[in-house]
Amino acid sequence: MIQAIDVCVNPFFPEFSGKYARLGYWNFLGGNMLRRAKNGWTVEELLRSMNEANVEMAGLVAFCAASPSNGADCFIPAEKLKPILDSHPQRFFGLVGVNPLAPIQDDYYAPRYLERAVKEFGFKAAHLALHWFGMQPNDKRLYPIYEKCLELGVPVVMPLGAAPPRSGARNVAEPHLLDPVIGDFLELSIVGQSIGY
Repeated sequence: MIQAIDVCVNPFFPEFSGKYARLGYWNFLGGNMLRRAKNGWTVEELLRSMNEANVEMAGLVAFCAASPSNGADCFIPAEKLKPILDSHPQRFFGLVGVNPLAPIQDDYYAPRYLERAVKEFGFKAAHLALHWFGMQPNDKRLYPIYEKCLELGVPVVMPLGAAPPRSGARNVAEPHLLDPVIGDFLELSIVGQSIGY
């Protein structure tokens, strides 16, 4: 029997939960889920949940976002997530979140960082949380990232639906905005996450 693959899972582990809190990420949660998310869950708890839901593998995101409302960031470097990925290679794979606005001299300049994460750390895809940066998928500043994905042979995963109203993120990543990107990058694999309004 083929089990499910959850392509995009935020690593709400205790060591990272404070980073998500800075974005006000919990504003749309309530009750017990809010407490659990703020405290974080262990790798073992995530694996247990995956087993209960018949999820064979999960793509963990080394998340990268910047809040347009308060400027706080949420950045989990790929190297910090790598030990967790390595601990369960049959269950987890990595998606590397990139900052499309990082300048070329930055250690985490998106194309260079993406290449390092794929070649050195074994990550399988790029992740673009464009709604947190206020950028549309057809923004030309993203083209070097798309080109690097093509060069490396990895897909790009991006949310393509409405952001939660209380998150402070902007509704910019709508599926039809990918049309020019698809035309310019015919071979690029794009995975739409959370599509819908």
